[in-house]
Amino acid sequence: MTDLSGRIAMITGAASGQGPAEARLFACAFLALDDSSFVTGTEVVVDGGANA
Repeated sequence: MTDLSGRIAMITGAASGQGPAEARLFACAFLALDDSSFVTGTEVVVDGGANA
């Protein structure tokens, strides 16, 4: 696990085992982009499709 992915895992609760690690990384990367500037006041659920 790289340093960045370790930090993301700590923030996103990787120990809980919810959602694939790659999906969590993509969600965090998206939220770091300017494209997500209008995403406010919401929860981003990354659970591997369990709530689909």
